[in-house]
Amino acid sequence: MSKSMVQKTLDGLKQRLVNNKLTIQQEEGSIMEVEFAFHEPATEQEIQNFTD
Repeated sequence: MSKSMVQKTLDGLKQRLVNNKLTIQQEEGSIMEVEFAFHEPATEQEIQNFTD
């Protein structure tokens, strides 16, 4: 089964993510490094509360 475009995009971003930092190129061509902070995943109950 082939991967969806979304899955391919996420896989590519994961490969480029190093120490919670990602180098990106903006529309104007400038290159910058951005940093991410990841939190614990939501529980099933939190997701259910959000979608109700």
